[in-house]
Amino acid sequence: FSGNLPATTFEVAEFSGIDRISCPYQFDITLVSQDPDINPDDIIGRPASLFMYRDAKHYPYSGVVTEFQFVDKNVDYSTYYARLVPRMWMTSLNYRTRIFQNVTIPDIIQTVLNDVNVTNFQINTTGSFPTQEYIVQYQETDLNFISRLMESVGIWYYFQEAAITTDQLAPGASEEQLIITDQPQFQDIPSPNQILYRSTNGMNERDLQDSYESIHSVQFTKNVYPSEYVAKNYNYRSPEVDLSARVTAQGFGGTVYEYGGLHKTATEMQNAAQLLLNRSKTQFAKLRGSGSCRALRAGYRFELQEHYRADLCGPFVVTSVTHTGGHNAIGGSNETYLNYFQAIPNDQAQSYAPEKRAFIPKINGVITAQIEANGSEYAALDDKGRYKVRLPFDLSSAKNDCTGSKYVRLAQPYSGAQYGIHFPSHEGTEMVLACVDGDPSKPMGIGTIPNANTISPVVAANKQENVIKTAGNNTLIMDDTDAKQKIKLSTNGAHTLLMDDENKVVCLSSTDRNQLILDDQNKKVVIKGVSHSVTLSYDDNAKNIEILSESGNLIKIDDDNKIITVKTNGGHQIDMDDQGKKIIVKDGQGKNNVTLDGNKGLILNSQGKISITATQDVEISGANIKMKASTGAIEAKATTDLKMEGLNISQKGTVGVKIEGVQFEAKGSASAKIQGTMAEFKGDATATLSGGAMTTVKGAIVMIN
Repeated sequence: FSGNLPATTFEVAEFSGIDRISCPYQFDITLVSQDPDINPDDIIGRPASLFMYRDAKHYPYSGVVTEFQFVDKNVDYSTYYARLVPRMWMTSLNYRTRIFQNVTIPDIIQTVLNDVNVTNFQINTTGSFPTQEYIVQYQETDLNFISRLMESVGIWYYFQEAAITTDQLAPGASEEQLIITDQPQFQDIPSPNQILYRSTNGMNERDLQDSYESIHSVQFTKNVYPSEYVAKNYNYRSPEVDLSARVTAQGFGGTVYEYGGLHKTATEMQNAAQLLLNRSKTQFAKLRGSGSCRALRAGYRFELQEHYRADLCGPFVVTSVTHTGGHNAIGGSNETYLNYFQAIPNDQAQSYAPEKRAFIPKINGVITAQIEANGSEYAALDDKGRYKVRLPFDLSSAKNDCTGSKYVRLAQPYSGAQYGIHFPSHEGTEMVLACVDGDPSKPMGIGTIPNANTISPVVAANKQENVIKTAGNNTLIMDDTDAKQKIKLSTNGAHTLLMDDENKVVCLSSTDRNQLILDDQNKKVVIKGVSHSVTLSYDDNAKNIEILSESGNLIKIDDDNKIITVKTNGGHQIDMDDQGKKIIVKDGQGKNNVTLDGNKGLILNSQGKISITATQDVEISGANIKMKASTGAIEAKATTDLKMEGLNISQKGTVGVKIEGVQFEAKGSASAKIQGTMAEFKGDATATLSGGAMTTVKGAIVMIN
């Protein structure tokens, strides 16, 4: 045993260890030393090697010491215990959850090994390993994580280490190399690789070499295995593609069917089905035995010879081996060594596939995540309407940069080909995720939930409401208050539609308060601008239409009273009254009005002056025409002639009648009569009074001068 201390520090009293494919080996070693005060800190976590002597060479198992214990002390020496594992085992110290994106499985393996400073490894793979969009390590060790990934795609690993000579023995003289592969090209153990079968029972003669290295016992087992292997998966990116594959073998009937995994194409599914078959065939035939060949290592091949059954003579690949050994006496030369091994026939090993032994973590139930949008004002969606999220277990410092996950689908209440319902969620919204078959690498959003930063639009204060409210403040409120149910639809700009059962009204309103009101309770319809309005009333006792302008100008159509009213803000008014059969025009001060009365005619009333002016003729016609000046005079004046004509013309002045002109002529075809208490006829030049037959001038006093 060689550790971090001088080579003479320890002697191996005894050891046992197991080495198998796709598993870090482990050796428990009892050591003795003359030094009773060895500090565990000088050993623990340090490199060490256990050497097994064979054919003048030392065959090492190297690694690090993970456990060191002081056991006892007697007169001659002190006893210690050490556990030796390969450096790869250090990956089991990391227990964590993290996300890998857009990498291949070999890339992930390399990253994990580098994380624990394992550098002496080879990845010898020839298979096609597609880039994985999203893989989650979830609540598991690094070792379990890479083990399950390798098992899922048919990769396995083992360790190799070259033998050294005695003069090369020194601390750090050897180091194990990790071999990661998917190729069943197994190497032979170092020569001699042909191991004789020599039973320990009976009287067989053996030479020195036979007794030194042979196989003592074997048990060979064959098992039935199924004939059909089916692998199937579903890829939502191409739902129409049938991702299933089937392979058959000359088995014993039965079907192995496996659903799920990371496979996304038909080729990958075919490989998955073949892997199922290979895994089953690997377990078909097994050789178990014991012997003394110290060169046996997991992942290497030996040839069994001279077994009494010829069908057992041939090459076998070791899948696991347990080494045990020690010294009969401390410091003595008598050694004991024995191993127990399992192997499979070499031809069977050509389709080798690793067993599934790693724990597969699952997320049972749901998990939440924060939606990321890289600071965008709106939701950050891809061309399929998917989201980026940040999982709560993410320890990275990155936030809201859309690197926390792959694009994740979010379940919708209704969806289909080019139709559906989708209310996009914005940055910081908490999404509820479920994982397909519990696989953390297959998250799917099933909804969003409120938290302290994203309060629900319905809380205790408005528990009677059913609310749909968008991030842009567009809102639909359905109020279920008993006997007061209402629905209100509104935009951020205050455009609203209100349907109110309690008040029996529907109101459509714009930001500027332009409104359409359907008022069943008051039996009216109102169309309202910023200040203008149109009111349509249909009550049995008030059927009318009102149009009101911003300045207060009004048009009212009253079907009950059969009146149309046009009224200005200043009070000027026109009433068109079908029931009263009249039209009335009034001024705002009530001083003038015109009435077109179907019964009484045209009536003009004025508290001021009435003027009739025309550039041409003015004609006044009627059965009778009366002109009366209640306080002043009536003046009829023409620029040229003024004519009055009638069957009889009567002019009467209570005080006097004065007719004056350059010439004045009054003539009656039959008679002409001018009468007054005083009557004066005067001509500035001449005045003629004439009668065709007779002229009478008569008065109490007649003066002719």
